[in-house]
Amino acid sequence: MLFTFVASYWLDSGMENCFIALGVLSFVIMGLSLPMIMFGKRSRRWAKDRYLRFVDIRDGFSK
Repeated sequence: MLFTFVASYWLDSGMENCFIALGVLSFVIMGLSLPMIMFGKRSRRWAKDRYLRFVDIRDGFSK
């Protein structure tokens, strides 16, 4: 929903600027896939305890 309001400002500045901004945004998001492939397992292990604490608080589950 928020993207709809932002996209209207981009379109008002011209189609070329809109497509350039969306292309750069897409490239950045796709560029993050390589670090997540290489370091994803390590980051999930690092965040495991915090996530389990969060789920326990949110849902009342225990380990």
